[in-house]
Amino acid sequence: GVSSDSSDSEMEDKTAANLALLKLDEWLHLKLDPEAAGMLLQLRQKWHSLFLRRMRAPSKPWSQADETTVRAITAVLSAEEQSAGLQQPSGIGQRPRPVTCEELPLASSWKSTNSRKSSTETEVSDSSNAEK
Repeated sequence: GVSSDSSDSEMEDKTAANLALLKLDEWLHLKLDPEAAGMLLQLRQKWHSLFLRRMRAPSKPWSQADETTVRAITAVLSAEEQSAGLQQPSGIGQRPRPVTCEELPLASSWKSTNSRKSSTETEVSDSSNAEK
């Protein structure tokens, strides 16, 4: 019989030729439909912008655009989780329960453990540019 392997690889080559390469960072490189790539890039830029604004002014009220961005990200992630067959663990999406003072770890024990480390061990540097 005739093997279908050659036709499968030809189809993959034709499909790959119509894909866009979206490089989200040094590690994440995605090949996808050009229209989807454009939408994903826009969503990533909106999320990045929202994140930076919230870091700078956490108490500032959310705009309608901020709410829309978060809803869009939630919808995309939920759809991807569902298509991958992932189950949502119990308790996810619920408000955190209040913590009483008795449950908090003692600050003195944390300080004593960390004070033994040299300053170079406790420093963390991020050489990447946050606002690309």
